[in-house]
Amino acid sequence: MKKAPSSKIILLTFTISILVLVFYSILPDTSGLQNEMVEGYLYKLILETTSDWTTMEILGGPLIVGYNYTITQGLDTPDLRYTISPNFIWIGKKALDTTPVRIDVEVIALRGGDARIVIKKGDVGSTKISIQVWGDRGYSQIYSIVNEGTNPQYPGTNDRIFYINLEQLYKQPITSIVYQPTPKEFEKCVLAFYYPWYGTPHGPSRIRFHWEGVYEDSIANAAHYPLLGVYDSQDERLIEAHILLAKSSGIDGFIVSWWGVNSFEDRSLEKIIKIAEKHDFKITIYYESYRLWNPPSMKQIIDELSYIVVKYSKSPAFMKVDGKSVIFIYAVESHERRPEFWLRIRRSLEEKVGSTYLVGDTRSPNYLHVFDRFHTYIELSREVMKNLYIFYNASMRVGLAGQDFKESVEALKSGAPITVQEKTLFYTVTPGYDDRKIRSPGNYLDRMNGETYRKFWEDALSSGARRILITSWNELHEGTEIEPTLEYGFLFLNITREYSNILKRVSAEEAVSPQLDIKFTLNEEKNELLIRMLNSGKGAIIATKIQILYPPETEIHVTDVYQQLGKRDSTIIIIPIIKEQEEYALSLRFRDLPRDRITMKINYYSTNGTPYATEVSLVTIWKTSTTTLTKTSTVTTTSTTISTEKIIEKHVSTMTTTISETVIPQSITFTLLGLIIIVIILSAALGYMTKRKTKRSCRPSNTPPWVFIIVSMFLIIAIAAA
Repeated sequence: MKKAPSSKIILLTFTISILVLVFYSILPDTSGLQNEMVEGYLYKLILETTSDWTTMEILGGPLIVGYNYTITQGLDTPDLRYTISPNFIWIGKKALDTTPVRIDVEVIALRGGDARIVIKKGDVGSTKISIQVWGDRGYSQIYSIVNEGTNPQYPGTNDRIFYINLEQLYKQPITSIVYQPTPKEFEKCVLAFYYPWYGTPHGPSRIRFHWEGVYEDSIANAAHYPLLGVYDSQDERLIEAHILLAKSSGIDGFIVSWWGVNSFEDRSLEKIIKIAEKHDFKITIYYESYRLWNPPSMKQIIDELSYIVVKYSKSPAFMKVDGKSVIFIYAVESHERRPEFWLRIRRSLEEKVGSTYLVGDTRSPNYLHVFDRFHTYIELSREVMKNLYIFYNASMRVGLAGQDFKESVEALKSGAPITVQEKTLFYTVTPGYDDRKIRSPGNYLDRMNGETYRKFWEDALSSGARRILITSWNELHEGTEIEPTLEYGFLFLNITREYSNILKRVSAEEAVSPQLDIKFTLNEEKNELLIRMLNSGKGAIIATKIQILYPPETEIHVTDVYQQLGKRDSTIIIIPIIKEQEEYALSLRFRDLPRDRITMKINYYSTNGTPYATEVSLVTIWKTSTTTLTKTSTVTTTSTTISTEKIIEKHVSTMTTTISETVIPQSITFTLLGLIIIVIILSAALGYMTKRKTKRSCRPSNTPPWVFIIVSMFLIIAIAAA
């Protein structure tokens, strides 16, 4: 007869079960980021000097979110020069001038570490640094250090280094501050600047816009020739081709250049939003605030941004963060616009259309409280871009949210909480630059057959950047485009895909194999040849180039919006996209049907840049006398009769296969660690119970230890399943 389990074993099992459930309940939630309350500090940093020059640099210390400075003494000193921030101050005067100068820097900060302060100065006078913290009775001094005289170890600069324990500061928080972390929507993303300003007379816009001096193999105001030809930005096929190419290259969205209500670019944006909705592709605008000949007023900017939010933000394709519309703004400092200018715009915008997320193009911390994110449109120097991103992280990573410094200080002193943001910082990469066709003398950054672009990407990834901006998708005038061109093919899209996959830790790539089947229908009565092209393969066909070669004196009319300039006795048509299982019809009308050979050379690409080509002779469609044809005649060619073979691209683009690094989420790590600990505890407990039972019964136990481990694991699985 079997004995029932002892009450102690049941109690122990129940207790461990409860511990398991508690453990699972306290695992950190990594599904989303939430606001939290943190301690905030208000203090003054005071620099007093009688030296003819001095610098003060703080390494480490509190995390600064806002500051303001006042020169309280010596403002009228001759030739006074200065640079002031919370972590670095430089003061210059005439040589040997000992006029006292005092600067008070008031700072709002979050808790950080201890500080190392480096003070340098000239050979005359002294420099004193004081730190005062705000308390119930106002400011009181907690630290003071002085660099005076000379230091033979550092002749000419007289360096002195001070290490300060800031625990006295951290014991006196002024209040709790609401801390907003980086939104999850921008955790890892790649965006490209997009220019919708190209128009052609035969395209949907019906005007020639931004194309000058167009020839078969060159464009007077473009550094390179797009593979999609001289296109129209309001053509929906063109837009769809661009979006599919971008998506296949790892780009998540376009930042679309925008120049005003009902502008050419605004009309293009309507169609871009519409197409983006079909492909889960994100769109926002690049508000062009710098307009040389007609700078927009504050009211105009408010009205235009409100128009954008009202008209476009309801679309699921419009870029949003926490339900708020994202808008990038170019050149926020242009036309001498100060932070107060943009803060008033932001508040007016919130009153009219609600909260928005504004991303400012600036490198100045003075705008830290105005914008939610920061970027720079372009930087041609890799070294400068790397240092700029370091500066962004050091000085512009956290800041006040929609409230200026004075308002924030008043709120803190009255005990009211304020909000600070973890600002989203972007790293900008570019393939090269060449604006010498539109500016004199212009600037030039050699693409080095893709190496320049690769190095920018590698710099970004090695800097820890998780949000990448590409300048640009198609700014052809300045030669920064990555879209496919005659000169480089798909090289820069392949590089984009390679590094975007590394950033997002993605290695799988969907296989595509488009197939073009062609059918010809000749209507003798109308002298019309109808060409039907069916994409029967997998994936879209991109940039189908049809070159029609015909005998001299042949008069031909092509009723198609995609006709390009070609040589005499030939017609060139470039169709931006033929979607999977879609049929595209092309009509050729002749004055008289030619009796000689007509040849069609067809080239096209898959979305990942694989090139294909075929050549078709139409001599078999008609005979020497066209009077023998009295009805419509049809000749069908398929992939078996028209060889559609992969060819080698002129500019070979390389792609490195990247094996993604396996990353174990923090929650899984905690779970595995907890399970191991619980198995050990259960095994020990069951072993202990068995030994006690053995002692009481005076019988030796033959149960091996691994039995306890297996039993424990089954218990864990049962609890987890429950």
